[in-house]
Amino acid sequence: MTTKNHQANTDDRTQKQSAGDIQLPRLSDLLEAALDYHRRGWSIIPTTINRARGNWKKAAVPWKSFQITPPTESEVRGMFHCKRNLTGVAVVLGPVSGNLYARDFDDLTAYANWSTAHPDLAKALPTVATGRGIHIYFRSTKPVTTKELDDGELRGEGGYIVLPPSVHHTGTLYRW
Repeated sequence: MTTKNHQANTDDRTQKQSAGDIQLPRLSDLLEAALDYHRRGWSIIPTTINRARGNWKKAAVPWKSFQITPPTESEVRGMFHCKRNLTGVAVVLGPVSGNLYARDFDDLTAYANWSTAHPDLAKALPTVATGRGIHIYFRSTKPVTTKELDDGELRGEGGYIVLPPSVHHTGTLYRW
């Protein structure tokens, strides 16, 4: 097999995982999204499966350095090149991504309650449907730390959160 054919087969793979036979996003789709997010000034990393723990959102690369300095475009390309079992794209939260933070609602009822209480914010803030709930993205000039809440989490500095077109362990794709 030539290198060119190998890359095309790897980029367009639709391999299924044994855990529920869930189809992973194509590497080319993940890379395209990662580069788009990178152009927005976000610190981007790929995610993968930790089968031992059933975690579909494990960082696929060492990522602590990306809490301080975002990867270059070349590094983003390298992180997504010919990797296996990638499940998605994540953004490192905090100053490294332009003070980007997220509210993670674990279920739709919690999000519905919040959006009813804050209709202007619910309409204006970028929103992602996940496999079981909603992510709301926002910027803050004040530091935000990750906190467990009754209805989900406030995701802040020192963490990351998964973005579209990642796949949830249920097989649902994250979508804007």
